[in-house]
Amino acid sequence: MSPDVTILYDTIRWEEKGLLEAGKKKNINIQMVDCKKLAIDLEKKIME
Repeated sequence: MSPDVTILYDTIRWEEKGLLEAGKKKNINIQMVDCKKLAIDLEKKIME
């Protein structure tokens, strides 16, 4: 199952914690992604 919401963070603050808790209460699938460990290839072409 893919996430309904993805939250990007560098340091988890109260805002991110609040979003995560609200999502759990509403049964929303949330994925937390640490931006310090994220690499994005902006030159990569997307196949359609």
